[in-house]
Amino acid sequence: MELIKLFKSESSKAFKLIILMAVVSGAANGALVGLINAGAMAVHSETVATRDFILFVVGLVLYLYSKDISENRGKQVMELAMSKQRLRIYEKIQNASLSTIEALNPSEVIAKTARNISQILQSSDSVIYGMQSLMMLVFCSIYLFIISAAAFLVVMAGVGLLIFLRYMRDSTNKQQLEELIVREGRQSGYMADMIEGFKEIKINHAKCEDLFATFNAAVQDARALSMKTAVQYIRFRIVMQASFYIILAVVVFMLPRFIDTYSRQVMESTSVVLFIVGYLSGFVEIIPVFARSNAALKNMAALEAQLDAAVELRPETLELFPGFQTISARDMHFAYQDQSGEKAFSVGPLNLEVQRGEILFLTGGNGSGKSTLLKLLTGLYRPDAGAITVDGVAVNQASVFALREMYSAIFTDFHLFDRFYGYHDVDAARINALIHDLGLEQKVSFADGAFSTLKLSTGQRKRLALIIALIEDRQIYVFDEWAADQDQRFRRQFYEVILPELKQRGKTVIAVTHDDAYWGHADRLVKLDGGAVVGDAHAAPASREGSAGNAI
Repeated sequence: MELIKLFKSESSKAFKLIILMAVVSGAANGALVGLINAGAMAVHSETVATRDFILFVVGLVLYLYSKDISENRGKQVMELAMSKQRLRIYEKIQNASLSTIEALNPSEVIAKTARNISQILQSSDSVIYGMQSLMMLVFCSIYLFIISAAAFLVVMAGVGLLIFLRYMRDSTNKQQLEELIVREGRQSGYMADMIEGFKEIKINHAKCEDLFATFNAAVQDARALSMKTAVQYIRFRIVMQASFYIILAVVVFMLPRFIDTYSRQVMESTSVVLFIVGYLSGFVEIIPVFARSNAALKNMAALEAQLDAAVELRPETLELFPGFQTISARDMHFAYQDQSGEKAFSVGPLNLEVQRGEILFLTGGNGSGKSTLLKLLTGLYRPDAGAITVDGVAVNQASVFALREMYSAIFTDFHLFDRFYGYHDVDAARINALIHDLGLEQKVSFADGAFSTLKLSTGQRKRLALIIALIEDRQIYVFDEWAADQDQRFRRQFYEVILPELKQRGKTVIAVTHDDAYWGHADRLVKLDGGAVVGDAHAAPASREGSAGNAI
């Protein structure tokens, strides 16, 4: 049972306390049943009734106290366990390789994680209730055995048969629950397609209708399997309830016919069997909750295992490259893999040198390998062959973290944060001045450590991302087609003002660009084609007349 393992692994001491309180709760509950029976039998004895009533109050207080302790402690343990798992998954995602994260479906990971953790948290009460019910069944069974061994054997035979029937359908039910989670995941994926591809489906009605039909089919598939599982469970529950009545019928109607002395215990036995049946019925009700929770825990474990396989552990101390002179790519090869593990697009051999303080433009057609080269140079991808060197020293698994710290990058699929994570006490006046210089003062402002809004056009978002990069003040700036979404004013400001200012400050710039009119503003022009460098030359000087804006 995965849930029990989780409790034990999270806090062995707390688990033992929960078990102890469940035992006390079950024993107290069994004692209450006995005291009720004794009180009913001694209804005409005032002394005995008073004593039993006092014992009943003591037993009730003990039952409620132990139940409160076990359930609250269990909830605390489960909440702590899920909090740790959230943090653990976050850290594992944070420490995973970029290629692994790109292979995951972000919306599916988020939805699956939230759904599974919610399912596990909801089941925590059921776990404690199940333990308490089990202990109560044990003590009531012992009490029943003391009253009537024959009734005890009948009840145990019935319970044993029900457990066997439950076991027989467990494997099928387990497979169905796992398949149901997969089908529910597909629904989330199609929903994500609709939201992320909203522009595309809004201008293509056939695509919109087809996607809806696919989503509808996924919903119906999940509903059909959910109904099939539910119907099987409902029928099994009906069989169990019928079995409970059969057990009662045997105890009340049949045993007195075969055992002469049993008639004196029939009332006591019946009341105890009713308690057992009631708790057993409740225990059966939570079985699907256990099954779903176990499936959810296995899904979470599978996600963690996938992330563990691609973990990149950052050293506690880094030897940075504060005064580098040259970064070189030497005979680098890299291949993307599809979901089956087969090689897809590949680049290489890549040979390139980047000098400190130069402006280097990367050009080439779509699919030529420009963005892949940037990810290799920044250490986000590890080459399948070849190496990155800094001043002749090869970057290894440990120093790649120092390599990454040299860069501030704006990729084509960049994410815009609403604040400067990792940079505290930033100069708000300077940031707002940059906002003004880049024509964003009517759209956004910076105050109280955050930007007022991120609801901007693509070009405006890129300008805001540029401000963040400038404040980060790293040694090397990477711009992947930054100017592609800018109007002429900001395009000129980027090439004629911002890049020269960065060069004057000793920064290195690597920019992917198709703006051939501005190629003269680079020190070198590197052309890629078919995943390899096919041209590397000094750029022709550009005309520097006029000013495109304020200096940064």
